[in-house]
Amino acid sequence: MSTDGILPEERLDWYSDIVSREVMPAALSGDRPAEFQGEAAMLDLGDVRATRASMSPLRSRRTAAMIRRGDPEQYQLALLLKGATSLAQHRNECAIGVGDLMLWDTSRPSDCRMRDAGGQVSC
Repeated sequence: MSTDGILPEERLDWYSDIVSREVMPAALSGDRPAEFQGEAAMLDLGDVRATRASMSPLRSRRTAAMIRRGDPEQYQLALLLKGATSLAQHRNECAIGVGDLMLWDTSRPSDCRMRDAGGQVSC
């Protein structure tokens, strides 16, 4: 999936809708929504799903209400390829950079901030 071909003012909402439907309900926001660009590819391997994603910097939040609405009951692992990310979950916080791994639980509320390195964050 890619925001190419989507009107600039609709891209962030479109991307957020896809993530909420295909991955898990989440509230995505960005400092410059009209400039948002994102793409992702997923490979379903049965019990495991591999995803490659590249996007403009954004914030992703999952609240208890979102978890009740839809929880894949997964642990997710990300390898950051470009940019920087911070995650707050269950009274813990971490910050990662390129080459770092981050593990989180979809069944707990979270607040993730992805920061850019020349315009994009990739994992």
